[in-house]
Amino acid sequence: MTKLLVRFIFAALVFSFSFSFAENTDDLIKNAAQQAKSGKLEKASLTLSKAQKNAKSENEKTQIDEVYQSIIKAYLRDLDYVSAYDVQKKRIKNLEDLYETKAQKKIDALEKKIKSNNKQLEKEKTKEEVKPKENKNKEETKNSNNSLLLWLIIVALLVVLIWVYLQKNKLISTLKNQLNTNSVEPSNTLKTNTTDYKVVELNNKINYLQQQLELKEKNIQTTTEANNKLQRELESLKTELQKVEEKPIAQPVIVETEKTNTSLSLQNYILPRSEFVKHLFGQHFVFNTLANNNSLYWFDSIEGRVYFAIAHYTNNSTTNSELNFILFSLLNRAIHEYGKEKPAEILRQVNANWQEFVGLENEESLIKQEIAMSVCCYNIFNNQLEYAGANNSITIIRDKTPEEKALYVLNADTEYINTKSAEKQFAFTNQVVETKHGDRLFLMNVAIENAQVNNQLQQVFLQHSNSPIAETQAQLNKLSLPETLVIGIDI
Repeated sequence: MTKLLVRFIFAALVFSFSFSFAENTDDLIKNAAQQAKSGKLEKASLTLSKAQKNAKSENEKTQIDEVYQSIIKAYLRDLDYVSAYDVQKKRIKNLEDLYETKAQKKIDALEKKIKSNNKQLEKEKTKEEVKPKENKNKEETKNSNNSLLLWLIIVALLVVLIWVYLQKNKLISTLKNQLNTNSVEPSNTLKTNTTDYKVVELNNKINYLQQQLELKEKNIQTTTEANNKLQRELESLKTELQKVEEKPIAQPVIVETEKTNTSLSLQNYILPRSEFVKHLFGQHFVFNTLANNNSLYWFDSIEGRVYFAIAHYTNNSTTNSELNFILFSLLNRAIHEYGKEKPAEILRQVNANWQEFVGLENEESLIKQEIAMSVCCYNIFNNQLEYAGANNSITIIRDKTPEEKALYVLNADTEYINTKSAEKQFAFTNQVVETKHGDRLFLMNVAIENAQVNNQLQQVFLQHSNSPIAETQAQLNKLSLPETLVIGIDI
């Protein structure tokens, strides 16, 4: 009797503990949501981590993911990418648990169905044993049909398990890949593509995304090292400034040095690494004779689509390196935060956000500034190239005959990205080209009206089109060109 009483008390304690455990998990999720809304992001993240450890049900894990999304959005609005990356890693772990829970439910349901079919087969076998021998042939036929049904169910179960595993890996790789582009839209990353892909095509995409993730992780390490170097430079400058306070006459030199070092650090941070570009396209070159930072080039990729752009400021300014950082952020936001896929849509979004930025700053130098830009999107799966330009064209060299090359120019719209347009939503033209093997693409920071430089460059491109692309770069080095930025790519 005493043992029964002890067991009853122990069971009651376990039940009350599990009830309070579940209740505490819900309270933690609600507290984290309230802390995120009030701006206490670090506390919200810690509270949500506790809730994540206690969460067992699918509903709790889904609520935790929603709160993680709101925290990441808040960090991105504050441009705190490091904190956003830390929270995103926690969110990925939560998503893995959530997908495992869903997959386990499907597996349990299929196992129940198999057990039910097995029981039904046993009943039918029992009935068939009782039947007369004259029905023996019919019984054998039924047995073979039932065995075939069982094998079909097992095959279907294996197909479902493979599909769940592939979808899970694809989602995790996509989330990590999009985060490292400095501007992530978390809600978009949860959208899974329900289209039935061929197995070969899906495997190619997964391999491509995994390779891209490795490069992104290397970029994060390089960015961290650059940030640490910049921090050391700032600390050194602060020390020098304290010494200069006793010598006012030398102060302007220190201030200019600080500004120059900061501009160079920003410029080096946003320019893509050559290893990343080589991974995307292989043979390419970047020809740069700029004495200042009045031009920018940019590369990014999402799920088999490679985006790249070149931009040029018409008005030279000492703040162009800072403007490059702003334009770099606007391009990333256009594809990651606003979900724009076509180059014309990206230009349209950048134009609108640029005008909003200038309106907030309200500086005369920004109001007069005009930007010429080309934006391209290359789809590695169907070999399509999409292009849109704001007063900046691109050039394509391709085979006209087996022995002769031809030069084609994709003309841009004559509208700049600026504040002079009466309408923010200028409709840029989106052009689509079916690329061929051997095509060579060139982007330049030369406006349409500069016909002399355009013709000079195009002549060099065509003359050396049958040689390796490095030969074109070597010939450009021999020319006396003004401040010029050229990107050459072999498709």
